[in-house]
Amino acid sequence: MTPPTVDQPAKPPRLVLRFALYTAAAFAVAAGATLWVAQREAVKRAEGQVRFHANFVADTILRDNLSSRDFTPLAGAMRIQELDLLFGREVRTKDVLRVKLYSPDGRVTYSDDHSLIGTRPAGGEVSEAMAGDTVQDVSSLNHEGGVGPDRKVLEVYTPVRLDSGKPAGVFELYQDYAPVASSVRHEVYPIALILLVALVALFAALFPLLRRTTSALLRSMGEQRRSREALEAAEEQLRQSQKMEAIGQLAGGMAHDFNNMLLAIRGYSDLALKSLPAGNGAHDDLLHIQDATDRAGELTRRLLAVSRKQVLMPTVFDLNDAVLDVVPILRGLIGEHIVIEMSLTPSGAFVRADATQIEQVLMNLAINARDAMTEGGTVTIGTGIGDAPPGADPGRYAVVTVRDTGHGMDAETRSHVFEPFFTTKEEGKGTGLGLATVYGIVTQSGGVVSVESEPGSGTEFQVHLPAVDRPSPDLDATSARPERAGRRYVARPV
Repeated sequence: MTPPTVDQPAKPPRLVLRFALYTAAAFAVAAGATLWVAQREAVKRAEGQVRFHANFVADTILRDNLSSRDFTPLAGAMRIQELDLLFGREVRTKDVLRVKLYSPDGRVTYSDDHSLIGTRPAGGEVSEAMAGDTVQDVSSLNHEGGVGPDRKVLEVYTPVRLDSGKPAGVFELYQDYAPVASSVRHEVYPIALILLVALVALFAALFPLLRRTTSALLRSMGEQRRSREALEAAEEQLRQSQKMEAIGQLAGGMAHDFNNMLLAIRGYSDLALKSLPAGNGAHDDLLHIQDATDRAGELTRRLLAVSRKQVLMPTVFDLNDAVLDVVPILRGLIGEHIVIEMSLTPSGAFVRADATQIEQVLMNLAINARDAMTEGGTVTIGTGIGDAPPGADPGRYAVVTVRDTGHGMDAETRSHVFEPFFTTKEEGKGTGLGLATVYGIVTQSGGVVSVESEPGSGTEFQVHLPAVDRPSPDLDATSARPERAGRRYVARPV
């Protein structure tokens, strides 16, 4: 008997890992976007402070200490020295690297780097500042000329109004960008650290949840798949049962009418035999009629078994005994080229059924196995105790199996194997009622018969019958027939 397969739970690590990686990537993108926004805001605040400082200088210090002449290229050396003192005392710091004053036409009228006085840099920043806007740009210190080491700076152009009128000129401040970047880092790094810790903590908390959720999802999908397969199997079994029921009713009706006619034939032949004088030549003819009537009666009994309308005489018996009783009969049926092996359960397999009909089941299955092994092989008959098969009521079942090493069956043949009059044998070599009779007897006995087979791998029939307790402690199979229990038998035809 083939042991039932146990459906192992699906292992989800690959799916969990993929899901976790996707989730981590999503969190990382979200954290990166948050960090980018935070950095952008920090840069705006840092650069805004430089803009505020430049505007403050223009609106206070320069407005109070400059005149319109300072925005013309006519300033003398003495005025340049005065402006050097003013900017050095009030504006220049270690972070303010350079200052400039521009005339309205964009010419440098003053710079603490005197080499730049009189130059006119390209660009439209001065024009924009003269229009009243404060303009800023990130560049290098000497990109428009100058002496000394070059550094990254933030340039701020702001208009200078000496009175309430329009700007008299433009003030440019070069702020070292290192403090700006440092300020941004001081703001952004704590945020980045908080986001990183939050991401790790969230992922550490979420990963087990993801694993449990994924496992539950896989289990749910597996249960749905098994439920769907069970439903399809039940529907197929229902269709098969309905088809067998319809065919069985047809066969039973035919057998009943046919049996009535056979009874009449047999009765009249008996009367005719009694009325004939001894030595009449018709005597042998009437005996042949009765013999043919008996054979036809056997056919009707088989049809009644298919239709599950035959009269059963159930008793409690051990399937081991049924197997051992039928094997001597089989030796003369299956041929010398086939070996019979038996594997009987040592604890016995007691059922309540018609023993004669169960022996008929075993004979039909053995003969079917014989027909599948034209070149010889092995038939193994086994017994055991198992759980309820699919489609049967819950409980303990006694199981008898008949397995052969023949050519096997494909799925199409398996789906029709229990149908009445279905046969794969040549015309005239089979009625197609052998396995249909098995199905009818087993079903009428409250059991289930199933088949497992693949082309080239042999066939195994499994008959499940509801198990019952031993009739009494005195009828223990292991003590009544100690030579049978737990042993393996090989019966070779003689």
